[in-house]
Amino acid sequence: MPKVIKHIDAIARGVERDVLMIAPDRSVPVTEAQRLWRRSSDRQELIDWLGANFIDWEPSGWPPKDGCMESYQGGIYIDLPYDPFEPLCIKLGDYVKEDAQGILKWPSMRLYLCSLEWAQQFAHHDEPGYWAEQAGNI
Repeated sequence: MPKVIKHIDAIARGVERDVLMIAPDRSVPVTEAQRLWRRSSDRQELIDWLGANFIDWEPSGWPPKDGCMESYQGGIYIDLPYDPFEPLCIKLGDYVKEDAQGILKWPSMRLYLCSLEWAQQFAHHDEPGYWAEQAGNI
């Protein structure tokens, strides 16, 4: 059964705050590890850890470029308001072992803080008829 996966910008606008996402590193060419992330045991381990710590999550993707769609790459929206002093955020950071450069224990992945301000630039995706128009242009 098909599942609708929300884009991270739409999630940020929906919850009206900055949001966290773990997804493939977009600053480097796509690697085999990134291609396999969606079905990897590492991703499942992360999902299990989130559940064990009562942190809600859902699959999420990057905002599409106008006129272009890409397949789901295994991104995970983490439903945890970001606060670097909040114990659960610290626990998450410790679990994923993020270093000063943002490198996670999975080198091909990144923990992204997607600001609501950034997400607003894609608000036109919410307009009625936007997706039907895009589907007609692909």
